[in-house]
Amino acid sequence: MLQKCGKVLWRMEEYKNLISFIKEVERLKNVTRTAWTSEGRQESVAEHSWRLSLFAMVLEDYFKDIDFNKVLRMSLVHDLGEAYDGDISAKVVVDVQEKLKKEEQGIMKLTEALPKVLQQELIMLWQEYNSGKTNEAKLVKAIDKIETIIQHNQGDNPADFDYHFNLEYGKKLSDFHPIIQTIRELVDKETIHKIDEKNVLKSDFNNNKIDSNNLQHNQHLLLSIISDIGIDETMKMISRFYPEQFKKEMISNEIQELQNRVTSIEGWIKDQNQLGKSPMNLYEIRGESGFKEFELWNQVLAKIQQNISKPSFDTWFAGTSAKYIDEDTIMVYSKNEFQSEWLKDRYKEEIFFAVKEVAGLTYDLEFSVSKNNLKK
Repeated sequence: MLQKCGKVLWRMEEYKNLISFIKEVERLKNVTRTAWTSEGRQESVAEHSWRLSLFAMVLEDYFKDIDFNKVLRMSLVHDLGEAYDGDISAKVVVDVQEKLKKEEQGIMKLTEALPKVLQQELIMLWQEYNSGKTNEAKLVKAIDKIETIIQHNQGDNPADFDYHFNLEYGKKLSDFHPIIQTIRELVDKETIHKIDEKNVLKSDFNNNKIDSNNLQHNQHLLLSIISDIGIDETMKMISRFYPEQFKKEMISNEIQELQNRVTSIEGWIKDQNQLGKSPMNLYEIRGESGFKEFELWNQVLAKIQQNISKPSFDTWFAGTSAKYIDEDTIMVYSKNEFQSEWLKDRYKEEIFFAVKEVAGLTYDLEFSVSKNNLKK
């Protein structure tokens, strides 16, 4: 009887220790990361770990040879060591071994109330993650970086947020599997889009091209910005750069006027198209040889090559060329119809932003098969 009573008391003490651990791990709800939510609130380590785990879970069907029980547990455990010393931004240069040592001390302290077997299991998962040698660890490490970048891309970040850093951040970790490479490429495209959005306004604001006291002088510039990123994004970015100087109502009225002008221009273009003066009709009349070479195409290809895998680049961009078909439109030529359709469906956005970055201007894009490759 005394033995049974002692066992019950021992179990009760163990349960209390489990509760103590759960209370202690609450710290991670208050440890913030260098990331912001879509509402502008700084993200916590706990939130990151939760979404990383969910990210891992939805990938399970694509990786039949990986232990997803371990992957999920590793995703939950990987940042436990940040409970006491906090998260350090990847941009900060630190002694990696010293950082890992502190995190290991942190996870040992955080889990000290747990039964020794369970504590050791969590520590071993953390160590396996940081060694990055198993497929489970490689997967978690890769999607850990991708989840972070996704959050950066959808967050309401400070005006000086550095999106360029993310293009190389943890990129090599995605090389271990083609599926992860593809997911990373898609996320990198979103990053490039964010960089472009930011550069459009930041350069114009910082160079005093926009006069906060007289928006009437800026109609052409604002029209260009609206054309690039839309009214909503323009409003959001203007208010972010000039939260005090610009009043939403005043900006909204100005932009509505500009949008009315955009609508009028679009109506004129539609009328021209109905009269047979569309770019494609001009193309049919003049033929491929009648158009000027887009001399920056090799630079555009070089930009694209930095953002996608080598096999993808070699497959879909080899043998391409480009020419102006009018002052606002570039025709991208491919070797065959399949390649042309693939570029249009999968890489049009990538090409658009690469052209804009190289040329400093926005162009409409059309896609066709080079005359030299058309079947007779």
